[in-house]
Amino acid sequence: MARISLVDVDPYIKRKTYESLGLGTLAAILRQRGDQVQLFKAYVSAEQPASLESAERRIREFQPRLVGSTAYNTNIKLIDVLYTALKQSLPDVVTLVGGIFATLNAQAILEDNPAIDGVVLGEAEDTILEIAERMTRDRPTDLSGICGIWWRSAGTRPELPALRSNLDDIPAPARDITHEHASAGQVFTSLATARGCYGACSFCSVNTFSQVQRGLRWRGRSPRLVVDEMESLVRNHQIQAIFIEDSSLEDPPALGKQRIRELCEEILRRRLHLFLRFEARAEGFQKEDADLLDLMRRAGFCYVIVGMESGSEKVLRVYNKRAHSSDNTQCYHLFTSHGIFVYPSIIMFQPYATFDDLRESAALLFSLNKTYRFDLLTSRLSVYSNTPIYRRLQRDGLIAPEFTYRSELNYHYVNPDVQRVGAQLTAQWKKTDDFVMREIDYLLCTGRIFAESLGLQRQFQDLEETSEEVKRLLSANHYTFFLRSLDLAERQWDAECFNRWLDDLAAQNRPHLERMLAAYQSVRKAAVDHGVSLPF
Repeated sequence: MARISLVDVDPYIKRKTYESLGLGTLAAILRQRGDQVQLFKAYVSAEQPASLESAERRIREFQPRLVGSTAYNTNIKLIDVLYTALKQSLPDVVTLVGGIFATLNAQAILEDNPAIDGVVLGEAEDTILEIAERMTRDRPTDLSGICGIWWRSAGTRPELPALRSNLDDIPAPARDITHEHASAGQVFTSLATARGCYGACSFCSVNTFSQVQRGLRWRGRSPRLVVDEMESLVRNHQIQAIFIEDSSLEDPPALGKQRIRELCEEILRRRLHLFLRFEARAEGFQKEDADLLDLMRRAGFCYVIVGMESGSEKVLRVYNKRAHSSDNTQCYHLFTSHGIFVYPSIIMFQPYATFDDLRESAALLFSLNKTYRFDLLTSRLSVYSNTPIYRRLQRDGLIAPEFTYRSELNYHYVNPDVQRVGAQLTAQWKKTDDFVMREIDYLLCTGRIFAESLGLQRQFQDLEETSEEVKRLLSANHYTFFLRSLDLAERQWDAECFNRWLDDLAAQNRPHLERMLAAYQSVRKAAVDHGVSLPF
């Protein structure tokens, strides 16, 4: 029997986020085998040493033989600090990281983080079972030679096991972290119905990750087992909202819609009352899917993130998108006509962007009344190692010398004036203080699911009416400011003028945001008065 600690290291210490489903799945597999597994989320910050000490102490008290974490560019240095402290008290403990980011940057991670012994490459179910078996038999401190592990002393990339073709053979994730969050009053979590993606976006690390192992490009769980997991989350953890982590719910092309239909019918048959957020490609749903979208809405699918990425045809080709700008508009109106809220995922600033590209994307957002979210106007491309866009930037000499596996924004622009205005807008957008608008989008979708059962129809109706008016005002303010900023950058940059406009924008927005915040707080107070909880 192996003793293993799986730690979800989260640097966002000021707010609860959802959990690593990968670690939860590994915990479930190991427990099936009879191993003792500690699974928890560690909220840590370099600015708060006590948070690291608390995580180290919790692991140390469990006395594991192995510790593993999912690595991201945002937490890799914190993992190394945590592992360094842990090895002082448990010198023989084996420390591993895994996940998409770790797989694509394994060599750099090992070179840069001395407390990490090895990197688990690809999907880790078979690798973790071999690790547990060896630890049960030999209690080793050297895991070189195990298929799927890039061990520090080995120095070369190992062979990887093939992808598992049948996800139904893999147990649902252990929900220790969900339980901790639910005990603290959090009623949302995440869930995956599939792995892989049929898209081919040049910036996406998911496709690059899926190609490191032999096997099917996309694999899905059966709808019945997915809804089993949903029902367990509702019954055992009082979950009200689930974020579905699939890259695009409509995959695979030939069978995806029927799979969604079966999923919805099963949710409705079991009378689960849920807020469901999902992701889709812009070309993924068409007018002939109207009846399916009605069914999805009745089943709780009320919030979709659509990978629109740009309003410029030229930029869509840079991103290797199959969709056209017309698909972006079409899918927005299709979803909204069926009561599904659309969040348009846009990458505004990227190395090949021109001022005309930026204007086309801003015009798209404004036509959809989405420029009230100023963060959409300031979004920047994140470049991940070994993705197609990374290789293109390398060929074109646009990767900055200071680029590392942890610095996904260190690249040059073809037009430095575009780079400058992007940096200024991104650095300053928080002055617009539109955080409340992001929360209200979620709250309004929640109301469409829960308002009647909670007895809050009037309060949500008032919030929706106020929201629509404020959104129109903010959208116009932001769009005008954005276009003026582009004109200023294209002519001759004037920092004093830009900052004056920014202060004016904040002053214009303030009464609208205060009004919106008051309406938001009124709904939340009404919920408390009615003795009910809301997911957001």
